[in-house]
Amino acid sequence: MNIDLSLLVQISRLFIPVVAIAGIYIAWHQYSANREKVRFDLYEKRFNIYNSISQTLNSLLWSEGLSREQFHSYQTACNEAQFLLPDEVYLEVKKIRELVGKWYVCFTETDRQKTDKHNAELISIEEKLEVLEPNLAKSFSLVLNFKKF
Repeated sequence: MNIDLSLLVQISRLFIPVVAIAGIYIAWHQYSANREKVRFDLYEKRFNIYNSISQTLNSLLWSEGLSREQFHSYQTACNEAQFLLPDEVYLEVKKIRELVGKWYVCFTETDRQKTDKHNAELISIEEKLEVLEPNLAKSFSLVLNFKKF
């Protein structure tokens, strides 16, 4: 079998653009998939922050209080929020964080001292947190809006 070398070269020249277009097509889909993966990862991290804060508020407002582990988990979520959330959303988290910190200090002191002053302060802080809770959900709804489909 005798193959004409010049014909083979000409045919191979036709495949160069086809291979280049296929490479561009594959690269574009990889780029799109990776971009969506990054968006999803950010969404997941932000949702975990929201979930941690929401669970902390529920424990604080509607149950016996917070354990040390819950408080430290909450603090970690707030630290992450500083880097993962836009400033306007983090501002809401920061307000709640300050009140939860005051509440926790007062709560731990109340366990030791049991004074009416501490109980009144706890109630005052809890009332402020109840007012801020809906704002948190509203703020997070801006960054937890994941539209793909």
